Amino acid sequence: MSTQESIANGLSGPIDWEFFLREQRKDRYDAVVIGGGPVGLWSAILTKVHCSSLSILIFEKRPVYLRTHTLSIEQESFEGYEKGINRDLDRVVTDLKQRRVVPIQTLEKQLLDLATKTGIQVIFANVNQPSDLLTHLPEATMFVGADGAQSTVRSQVFDNQARLNQTIHRLIQISYKIRQQDTRSFHLPSSETGFAYKTIASMNTTLIDERTNQKEDSTNKILTFTVSESVFGGVAGATFRSPFTLQTPTLPSEIKDDFLLWTGMKEETDGEVRILDSEAIVGIDGQARISKTFVKSVQGGDARPHYWFLVGDAAASFPLQRGFNVGIKCGIQLAKAIASYYANNSYPIATAQEGIEGQVPLPLAAYAAYGNKIKEEELCFLTCPLTKKQWGIALWKAATKLGSILPAIASLDSTTAERYRKNGKDPGHTAMAHIGAAQASMSAQRTAVAQQVGHSDGQHVTAQGKITELLSRYQAQQQKMG
Repeated sequence: MSTQESIANGLSGPIDWEFFLREQRKDRYDAVVIGGGPVGLWSAILTKVHCSSLSILIFEKRPVYLRTHTLSIEQESFEGYEKGINRDLDRVVTDLKQRRVVPIQTLEKQLLDLATKTGIQVIFANVNQPSDLLTHLPEATMFVGADGAQSTVRSQVFDNQARLNQTIHRLIQISYKIRQQDTRSFHLPSSETGFAYKTIASMNTTLIDERTNQKEDSTNKILTFTVSESVFGGVAGATFRSPFTLQTPTLPSEIKDDFLLWTGMKEETDGEVRILDSEAIVGIDGQARISKTFVKSVQGGDARPHYWFLVGDAAASFPLQRGFNVGIKCGIQLAKAIASYYANNSYPIATAQEGIEGQVPLPLAAYAAYGNKIKEEELCFLTCPLTKKQWGIALWKAATKLGSILPAIASLDSTTAERYRKNGKDPGHTAMAHIGAAQASMSAQRTAVAQQVGHSDGQHVTAQGKITELLSRYQAQQQKMG
């Protein structure tokens, strides 16, 4: 990708080493993190608070965080986190545990501010040749690949070797916006009344995920469907950089129909009004991946060993969860391993251990040992409400197959389904009908009050107590109607 193409896609250009060494370099770095997303920032901050003397540098390819999805936070992800080492980090962790779902932009800003506050340097530049780091920063000992599911570090340093690399399902994701003022419910939420389940049962495909990211003037929604190979073929070429729309001629009719059915139901039951032409549709290869190697020793030009690590999506990823919860755990264990390394004067070398490559000291090999324990189940944080246990990929696959069973149990009648589709095609129609009905009801209430105080027949009633009582009753009714 050229520099112009990178900038057009919200990316920084390739790092200018001459400029960096002359103008941006502030220290002799002990550790370098490639990737300043949530997991890269989290791992760097934890390493810094565990070992404050280390000088840490982060390279992040995006100068502005453009991603708008939300992250689901699992309480179990913070097992092993040692509270009390850093108050600011404690506050972030407490906030994450309480919120459970957080917009990624909010989290990235929180962590970026904290990284800067703890003395970590962040440079916005694209490291497309990780080997250059050894040439230009030979003093660094630790290099962390936190550069996502399409990791350059994993590809070039770890040869892309995987312990698990399996396509679970084909996914189609549709993001769109709804009007902020219309997000209140006119009735009980669809999930509480059963409308959502009946709608899913009536779909051609299976809806497995719905996420929301609220903004000031609108709310972003994301729907993810599992589809067959033939339907998935209809969105070939639909990427995050070049998404399809509802008007794209090759968009499979099954997807369009299901999208209109769902959004129509949400408008009628939850008052959500879709903003026309806000849709972006992409195809996602539902692939679960776990790296074969987590720690690698590489000999530098000075004959000194340098250690490479993988965390986050670069180490273990799954499309819907994006590896973040596993990344939290990995960051905790990596920080402890690096701190342990610097706390000792001599390091026995680990031998015959999976997850490592080259001569790796035992303190750092402990991180690889943790990585070896990552299982398929940990990549998909779907928690059963009854057992409170993670469902995992196996049960997730079974759950998505319910689409073939649900219609026989409970589905929408044809009249309701058609009404929902009509709502989906004409957003705002149902909401305006609700508003019109509410206004008519309020007008009737005003008339009733006027009649009771004698205005309807021209008689003027001066009993202040009666007027006040009826007016208070009317205002209470107005508030109840929203």
